[in-house]
Amino acid sequence: MLEGVGENKDRIYILNSVGRRLLQLRIKNESGLDSHAAAAQIKLIPYSIRRARVWGDQPDDPKIYSLSNAKTYEFTYHGFGDDSKPPKIHLVERVEVKNKYKTLVDSTLPLLKSQQRLVPLFSFLPGYLLKFPEGDPVKKRSHRFSINSEHPVQVDFYLTGEGEDPYKYLKTPFGLSLFYQLNYMNRVQRGVLLPAIHVNSVTVYPMRNYKLWVRCILSEHSGRPTLQFYKNNDYYCQFVNREVAWRDNKGNLVRKTLAEHDRNVCEELELDV
Repeated sequence: MLEGVGENKDRIYILNSVGRRLLQLRIKNESGLDSHAAAAQIKLIPYSIRRARVWGDQPDDPKIYSLSNAKTYEFTYHGFGDDSKPPKIHLVERVEVKNKYKTLVDSTLPLLKSQQRLVPLFSFLPGYLLKFPEGDPVKKRSHRFSINSEHPVQVDFYLTGEGEDPYKYLKTPFGLSLFYQLNYMNRVQRGVLLPAIHVNSVTVYPMRNYKLWVRCILSEHSGRPTLQFYKNNDYYCQFVNREVAWRDNKGNLVRKTLAEHDRNVCEELELDV
């Protein structure tokens, strides 16, 4: 299920099966923070992607942003700054000679280097880009993730810090989140858990003070390439505040929320709750 990449690099390219660049991510620390309080800033540079979908816990979700009039653009996922402003995601568009800033998600979870649980970040639905012909090869020193699928897919990105081994948390109930789609974060969709069918192993890339987890799952989206963002402040509660039931070794029916079960397992494994 898991595949690790050893060398630390600060950027990654998402490629289709013939090596065409679809998306570039670069990770650095937010400026103005000391090394002990470091938090990630993620820049997303899309290629041939002109559409973003945002789930922001609003009744009219999802909001659709069209990028067709911009000459160049990028997305910035701010983990946390030194000016006490909340972490957010914004879009930078260059129209004519000016840079225009637009906030897509006004509050997200801080991306601290001490973060141990998997933080779900955003999704990429390549759509018809999977069938684009080969382009210029990647020459820069970087990680590379190739999508080798004949079927429509969704690529999901997660982040953990560089601290304690994050693989331990996969032994907890929250580790099950890697087997489900990210719909549980969208309140307008009532947080339903839908199974995720993996196309390949989840790959973990060391990047600066962080680890980027990349998951590729089957999707029904085969049209226009789209980036999908989420308001992830309480992603953990939205996943684990569900009641589960099982019979113990005495045959008694036990009912607990996933959060209670997760807490017990973390204590047994001596992990932070």
